[in-house]
Amino acid sequence: MSRVTDSEKRRPRGTEKRRRLTEAAARVLHEQGVERTTLADIAGAAGVPVGNVYYYFKTKDDLVKAALAEHTAHLTELTDRLDALPDPRDRLKALVGAWVGRRDIAARYGCPTGTLAVELDKRGDDALDLEVGGVMR
Repeated sequence: MSRVTDSEKRRPRGTEKRRRLTEAAARVLHEQGVERTTLADIAGAAGVPVGNVYYYFKTKDDLVKAALAEHTAHLTELTDRLDALPDPRDRLKALVGAWVGRRDIAARYGCPTGTLAVELDKRGDDALDLEVGGVMR
């Protein structure tokens, strides 16, 4: 008979909080921009106490990196779905459909990765510039 420790019971909740923070960071940074977004904004959007943010992410830049990873995951998921379609016309229709499905967000805030790339470029932070460049590629 195996015994589940207290730390093992807490791990899934912690993973869930990190996931919520990452998703919220991607969304809030896209909507408000890096400079105007505070850790409290992201914590509030994730439904997590602001003090808990530091448990998962030591700096705001770590949250930016997590948001970039979230954008990469979404783009990878989209391209994988498109690649699974055998007919090029179907792939093109699905791509356009994905764009149309997000047109309101894109019209209001721009391309999530593109706007983040422009803002990070203005900061002059080469490390984050390289990371966002990887997402764009």
